Amino acid sequence: MKENKILQNKLLFFHLFFLILFYFLTFSPLLAKEPPILRLLPQQEAYELAPYLYQVSDSEQDYYIHEVSKKNFKPLLFKEIDRNKTVHWLKLILYNPLEESQDFYISIGFIDEVTAYLLLPSGNFQEKKVGSLTPLSEREVKIGSSPFLKFTINAHKTQVIYLKLHSQTELSAQDVRYSLKRWFKGYTDEGFRNQFYRQRSYKNFLYGAMLMMLLYNLIVYVTLREKDHLYYLLYNFFIFLYLFSNSGYILEFILYNYPRIDLGIWLISGAGTLFCFLLFGKHYLQTQIFVPLWHQIIKALQGISLLIALLFILRFWNIGMILNMIALPISLLTILIAAIVCYMRGYKIAKYFIIANFIFVISFTLYSLEVLALIKNVKYLDILVLIGITIKLAIFSYSLAERVRNSRLALLKQEKEKQILVERQNQELEQKVEERTLALQQSNQALLQQQQQIEQQKDEISYQKSTLQNQYRQITDSLRYAETIQQAILPTSEKMREILHDFFLIYRPKDIVSGDFYWCQQVQTAPKSIFPRRSPIEFSPKEIEKKLIAVADCTGHGVPGAFMSMIGATLLNEIVNLEHIYEPHHILETLHLRVQIALKQSERANADGMDLTFCTIEAKENDLFLVEFTGAKRNLFWVHYPTGEIGKLAGDKKSIGGMQKKDKAFTKQEILVKKETILYLFTDGFADQANEKGQKFGTLALEHLLAQQAHLPLAEQKEKIENALIAHQGETQQRDDITLMAIKVGH
Repeated sequence: MKENKILQNKLLFFHLFFLILFYFLTFSPLLAKEPPILRLLPQQEAYELAPYLYQVSDSEQDYYIHEVSKKNFKPLLFKEIDRNKTVHWLKLILYNPLEESQDFYISIGFIDEVTAYLLLPSGNFQEKKVGSLTPLSEREVKIGSSPFLKFTINAHKTQVIYLKLHSQTELSAQDVRYSLKRWFKGYTDEGFRNQFYRQRSYKNFLYGAMLMMLLYNLIVYVTLREKDHLYYLLYNFFIFLYLFSNSGYILEFILYNYPRIDLGIWLISGAGTLFCFLLFGKHYLQTQIFVPLWHQIIKALQGISLLIALLFILRFWNIGMILNMIALPISLLTILIAAIVCYMRGYKIAKYFIIANFIFVISFTLYSLEVLALIKNVKYLDILVLIGITIKLAIFSYSLAERVRNSRLALLKQEKEKQILVERQNQELEQKVEERTLALQQSNQALLQQQQQIEQQKDEISYQKSTLQNQYRQITDSLRYAETIQQAILPTSEKMREILHDFFLIYRPKDIVSGDFYWCQQVQTAPKSIFPRRSPIEFSPKEIEKKLIAVADCTGHGVPGAFMSMIGATLLNEIVNLEHIYEPHHILETLHLRVQIALKQSERANADGMDLTFCTIEAKENDLFLVEFTGAKRNLFWVHYPTGEIGKLAGDKKSIGGMQKKDKAFTKQEILVKKETILYLFTDGFADQANEKGQKFGTLALEHLLAQQAHLPLAEQKEKIENALIAHQGETQQRDDITLMAIKVGH
């Protein structure tokens, strides 16, 4: 009995097992979850399609629509979209609850080809095709760069739609997941018109503003030929080209049947926009002068932007897009930080660059967060980004116009001041004429009586005038001859070019002759040896070439200063050429003693002398040069413009000549400089020159001016520096002799 009961239980278990198995095999397909139906409500204009989309669970590339319609579908998960597959199948069910038919639009994003199969009541399928590579002439909806599928859903009808996503290019295959997440949306007819036609009217206004700024700056560049306007013009052009392609206008108006070319323009113009933005920012902010380190970083980012464009041209879409996503925020942050540092270092016009980029960064950040789905969709966000770009371009245009305006105002101010001065002089002359006329009328009678006496005095005055003219001519001839003598003592331009090669000299005497003088000499000298000269041991070291340069400011100007300059130049020739002293501190110490002896200062206790900058240049290995410097109350300023290095060597607080309480010895300073370094030697005449308000140019301002122009060729530097002096001096008389010499090392 017990065994029969166990057998019956086993049979009952097997019956239940097979019954359950039969149930699942029979009814489980009927229980497969169908996608929810999207109801087209009258009050809703736009729909997120992702919740209503289902995908084939075992998607393959070679399915036909009749096979796909029999497959099981599961909810769409973005993470399951395989980027290595070129075909994906989706399903969507629409229901129109209204009493009239509705048009429904689906934006498919940047997918190469989408085929829609509409299930008909007969069981057959109606086919519609569209894609980002479909020519605009073959599309049903001919608007924008993003293609649309259009369906008409009859009243109280349900429409089943199967979607086949086919990627012909690597870029599209990588972009399917993003397109489904970002661009795959549905619109009713009213929603479609509001989203695209109304927004286009707003965008067209902003595009018109950008085009006006582009044309305006083109006219400004043609007029002024300045690099800043050219780089801004290129940036404006590329960003306009990018936006025009992104909005679909290029495809609609120009490349009607060439969507692939439009896609290439869109990608390459984006990289071009980044490159031109960095180029414009670098020159506008003058980063080479104010922030040399950030200047190098910006140059590296420019190279990356060119690499991105090259990758797009060579069809390496994935690497190009990744680099572009990384380089864009880094570039924006880098240029913004560089602008802030420039502003903090005194370049105040950088405030416009900071404001413009700050506004753009805010709008671009919101756009990026919305694209990455970190925030919900913001209405009119793309218009907000366009507004940010337009404001940015407008601020840049204003800042460039402000620079031009300030330059013109400065010129107009100078012309106005000159005109006022001329008018004032004319008024004074007219007043004097009137006063003299009145005086002449009042004394006319007396003059008639004294006419004979005046005739006699006239002859006497004529004689005195002739005498004075002869004396003036003799003095002037003497000064001209003194000038000739002084010029004979100074080195000629040919000699200086032979010694220094690449240099410029600004030499402006206050009078005919000058108290400033410049001096240079090239010598061959042997290095120091442990053996005394003419020792029994024969030793002939290799000679070293040294260039000796001096710029001096003697006590006084005019004739007294000229005499002192001739004494100084003559003594330097004797010390170097006859006594073979080549060390700067020894030369200045010897010159100091010789001036005291020549002027008998120990007996007469006069303080005449000179302030002097003296340096030597000697070539070393690896394009390095040894510069030895000694200064008598004068400094040596230098700039290495390829790296932006700036330096200054301070001279001793001691003049040449004169009896001093604490007669300390002169000291020598040495530095190693690179090739292309520029040495600047100058007297105090430039810095002490006053303007019409009595304000001096200043040593710090002069050094800043030299550093600012150091990247230019020396001839252009000289022109810029002389123009700055003329602009500062205005109508003010020159108060002292001016000498400034620049030498480019290694030429």
